[in-house]
Order: sequence, then structure tokens, then C-alpha cells
Amino acid sequence: MKNTKAKLMDDESGAYHYADPITDMAMDWLIRIEAQPENANQKAEFERWLAEDHMHASAFSRIATMWDLPELKEATEILAAKHPVGTEDPKVIVFKPRPAKSSKTWMRAVAAIAATVVVAVGVYQYPSLMLQWNADYVTQAGMVRQLTLPDGSQLTLNTNSAVALDFTEGRRNVKLLQGEAYFDVVKDAEHPFVVAAQFSQTEVKGTAFTVRSEDDQDVVVLQRGVVEVSLESSPAVSVELRPGQEVFAERNALSHVQPADVETSLAWLSGRMSFNAEPLEKVVAQVQRYYPHTILIARDSLKSNLVSGNYRLDNPEGILRSLAAATESTVYRIPGGILILN
Repeated sequence: MKNTKAKLMDDESGAYHYADPITDMAMDWLIRIEAQPENANQKAEFERWLAEDHMHASAFSRIATMWDLPELKEATEILAAKHPVGTEDPKVIVFKPRPAKSSKTWMRAVAAIAATVVVAVGVYQYPSLMLQWNADYVTQAGMVRQLTLPDGSQLTLNTNSAVALDFTEGRRNVKLLQGEAYFDVVKDAEHPFVVAAQFSQTEVKGTAFTVRSEDDQDVVVLQRGVVEVSLESSPAVSVELRPGQEVFAERNALSHVQPADVETSLAWLSGRMSFNAEPLEKVVAQVQRYYPHTILIARDSLKSNLVSGNYRLDNPEGILRSLAAATESTVYRIPGGILILN
């Protein structure tokens, strides 16, 4: 993102533009077309511009792809709600076409798609700031951190994860706010060790296990010892896990206890990612946790492709390119580090 930001320039009017003239013209064309999509003369002029140089079409395609990213639209909608239409702030971008009489103001407001990228990054930093405010420990994408807790237990925090601790007055409580954590718990029969996640609560006396919080479920995998997993919304609903077992917790239900592939589930502890005949969409979601920017799958037909592999986690972009080769697709990298699988 630093390279993208460095390309932003502003002229005497305060509007933003790119130093690269082709990219700047591509952004200008996109804005003009969005403002007047039915203008036949403009369309003909645009087609002539595309035909002048193959680099023109390439630049326009790249910018148009960025324009359609849902992340950027969400970011600008938030900003548009905070700033009235007609604002002189060039970073306030509104995607809906404006009437002709206001098109000049609107076009100035969206003077560069690059500014949208910068704004989107700022919006996406907000949840991260809130997470850091509530957490005691946070890891960024690609980072794994090992910690010794106040009672001597060991905690390994996976990538893009966060925890809050409560070890006061004899309590041994950990709240998994995001991501995944591995716990190697010191035995203390008088003081249970409790891990709360999004939908579940895991209680132990002394054991080793992982808890992973996903968008719609928690996953608890037991390596050794015994744990009791209960539903956060209904604590009376609980199951007991034995070594080599796992359970999935959703908002209102616990799954049946089932065998776990512990080696695969804990592969991240040794810096690797392992999967066997998993849907590409699910694997990419895991790779995303180790990559600091957005990864998108452009074609729905790719998402259900089954893939297998065992990779080092220190090169998530390399993992994605290997998956692309396996699925006969292509990875495109656009400004801001965004990767698109198509």
C-alpha cells in the first residue's frame, strides 16, 4: 500500500491523480463513464482511446476491477454517510451517478480510484483498532506468538488472532476474540482453566488443545487430556472430548464429537499448512489469515474445486499461486497487494 499511496498526487484544485499518465487517464475514463453511461459520443471516444494502445485496455481493466471490489464500495458508503453530497473533500467517493448539473462536483469528488484504496484501508483499520483496544495480545497476518501465562500455562497465538486475559483473584480465564490459539495448560484442580470463544466455552484442569473461531463456528481440537466444551448461549449443553477428538460450536448448537486429524489441525504450530481434498474456497479462507491484504476468488466455478497440499506458511502468495496452477486458474496482483484468483 505504501507504493500505491506514493503515486498519489494533488494538483492546485486539490483533486488526486496518479503520476502514471495511462493509469490516470484510465481512472478519468472510469469516472466519466460512471457519470454518463448513456453518452454515445463519449462511448465512441472511449473506444478510440482503448484502441490506441493495448496498455490502455490493460490499465482500464485493472482500475475497473478495483472499482467493483465490495471492500471499496463498503468503505466509500461509510464515508458518504458521514459527509454530505457535494462536499469538497476529494476523498469522499460516491458510487451512484449524479445528475448532469452536479457531475462536475461529483467527478471532482471521485478524482482518483487510488484515493478509494487509501480510504478503504483506513476504514478497515477501524475494526483492528477496536480489537487491539480490547485485547491483551494480538498477532498480525503471518505472525505466530508464544506466551507464558501468569499461571505458567503456555499459549501459542496463531496468525491474525487476539486474546484477552483474566487471571485475577484465582481465575484462569482467556477470551479468544479472534483467530486461533493453542493451549498447554498447567494442572490445577482447584482453579479450572476456561477459554471462551464466539459460541463456546472450554473448561480444563490440565491438557493441550486448540480453539479456532471462524465466522460462523468455533472448532475445539483436543491433543491430550480431557476437556468439557459447552455452548456459550446454553451452558447446560455440553460434551466431553478425549484425545484425538473435535467438536464444532455454532450459535445455538454443538456438533457430535468426532475424530480429529490432530496432525493437520496443529500443523501451523510447526509453520506449515496441510489440507486434503478440501474445497478451494475453504483453503483460500485459511490462506487469507496469513496474508496481510485481500484475496478474492473471481469465478464461482473455482470455489468448489477440491485441492490437497502441505505448504510452508511463510509464503502465502506462493501457496495461492500453487493452488492456481492446480486448478488451471491465474492469480492477478493489483495495487494494494490485492490478489485475485480467476
